[in-house]
Amino acid sequence: MTASPLVLGAMMFGTTIDEDTCFALLDRFVDAGGEWIDTADCYAFWASDHGFGGDSERVIGRWLAARPGMRDRVRIATKV
Repeated sequence: MTASPLVLGAMMFGTTIDEDTCFALLDRFVDAGGEWIDTADCYAFWASDHGFGGDSERVIGRWLAARPGMRDRVRIATKV
């Protein structure tokens, strides 16, 4: 896999951006040759209903589960 110069930031995925839109953005990003997705468990904790974070990672996980083989095509940068 060759590293793409673009990284998609997923900070507001699952909070202010609904899942259908997130999936569409992720699909379009990969279709355009994107490989890196940036997320973190603490992203947008203040914008979530529960205040704990992890929303963006859960959306990305559901997107990956819905697209067999996609995990081999993308890289995920996360922080703890």
